[in-house]
Amino acid sequence: MAVSLLLECLADGQFHSGEELGALLGVSRSAVWKQLQGIEQRTGLSFFKVPGKGYRLAEPLNLLANSRIDFDEWPIEILDTIDSTNAEALRRVMGQRGHAPFVLLAEHQTSGRGRRGRAWVSPYAKNLYLTAAVTIHGGIKQLEGLSLVVGLAVASALKKLSLVDAGLKWPNDILLFGRKLSGILIELSGDPADSCTAIIGIGLNVNMRNADNIDQPWISLYEALGRPVDRNQLASNVLHELSDYLKLHQSHGFAALKDSWEANHLWQGREVILSAGANQIEGKVLGVGLDGSLRLNVNGYEKSFNGGELSLRLRNDS
Repeated sequence: MAVSLLLECLADGQFHSGEELGALLGVSRSAVWKQLQGIEQRTGLSFFKVPGKGYRLAEPLNLLANSRIDFDEWPIEILDTIDSTNAEALRRVMGQRGHAPFVLLAEHQTSGRGRRGRAWVSPYAKNLYLTAAVTIHGGIKQLEGLSLVVGLAVASALKKLSLVDAGLKWPNDILLFGRKLSGILIELSGDPADSCTAIIGIGLNVNMRNADNIDQPWISLYEALGRPVDRNQLASNVLHELSDYLKLHQSHGFAALKDSWEANHLWQGREVILSAGANQIEGKVLGVGLDGSLRLNVNGYEKSFNGGELSLRLRNDS
């Protein structure tokens, strides 16, 4: 509680005196500085300490708040620091401590995860780390194309920010100017052949301006738009689009969204290399199947590919 109060007070990026912060927490000025040092170590945030002025953050923070997220279809909980919102959602569902639908948002992830075991860099209060747990009825058929539908929902939310160049990369990345803006990780709990819970994780680079240990070209909304983006409003938009697209998918299947997905696929008609472990397949993207599989023209023959361990990249000469 003390940490959240301190950050809420300092989030404006202005100086606040030790007396003011101490009165807020009911502690001494020296205890305030110890609290701030602990926050620095845990979150990576930086504070300035100036005699006669007090303390301030190196830059303002846009903290998440339930009261500022305009979405009431599913319960939302905002976590401060967690290993991974997907991992926490899975723990809650499997331990029967959470009943879908629900949404988890976090300010910070210590072990954020992407596809194929990759780490998802998650600096404090910079990006959107969102997991929605939803129940899927109807068996395998209702899961077909699910990750593509989630990508379409995120892309739709981004279009509302006038990011007309944002688009999809099979199976579940959102790119902008050839660089990764967002990724999706879907995990299942329960019986996929009957009724199960889909753990839908969405990572979206929002106000991040620098980061280490990212092994591919990336971009953030801050860089693309030249200004900070309100993460609460963005979370609202993403959740509304996600809810709408999931309802459409549940009612009509991926067939109702296939054309829209292909229209937003940045690599439609491009020459690509599909990697599955040590195996590589070269072909031209024809589109996607009704099950969400990738359709390629390989040496004059149409072939379809699906699976969580597949990786797609453009051919150098395409």
